[in-house]
Amino acid sequence: METIKAIARRKSTRKYLDRQIAEKELETILFAGCAAPVAGNDWHTMQLVVIQNKELLSRISEAGSRGRKRRRDPLYGALTLVLIASEIYCPYPFHAGQQNAACIGENMCIAAADLGLGSTYLTGFLPGFNADAELVKDAGVREGFKTEAAIALGYPEVPDDSEKQMAHQEIITFIR
Repeated sequence: METIKAIARRKSTRKYLDRQIAEKELETILFAGCAAPVAGNDWHTMQLVVIQNKELLSRISEAGSRGRKRRRDPLYGALTLVLIASEIYCPYPFHAGQQNAACIGENMCIAAADLGLGSTYLTGFLPGFNADAELVKDAGVREGFKTEAAIALGYPEVPDDSEKQMAHQEIITFIR
């Protein structure tokens, strides 16, 4: 698939099949994440944690839905979750953890679209998740790191191969 086509097909998936993604697909998606730019190319400030354990996913979902208006699964039933964490202390004059997570996460979402998989860039579950120190530890997030985002991955219950069209021209300003 062409890059622009993969970008045009990338959408947030809100319902996944109860079927685990293949190891080769996961490796490709992780490669794409690790090919993202990070501040200063300083990868030791980042951590990716792949979670496919159903019990742990359930605990994360439960913690992530606490305090929300609608108690629903914030992971949308995905059987693979990739946590993107950054070092709390960052050696730069600004903390680039969120920006790094966004770059890593979007690369993974585009790679998933290219493979015909569904993905969702997640942050809404983080307040409940990050507040539960025991869960964060059980999820494998290193001491001194904070989860900034996560990517839910899986086979979409309703595949959608439609492509986005150029829109939102009203937000583009040209100065020539």
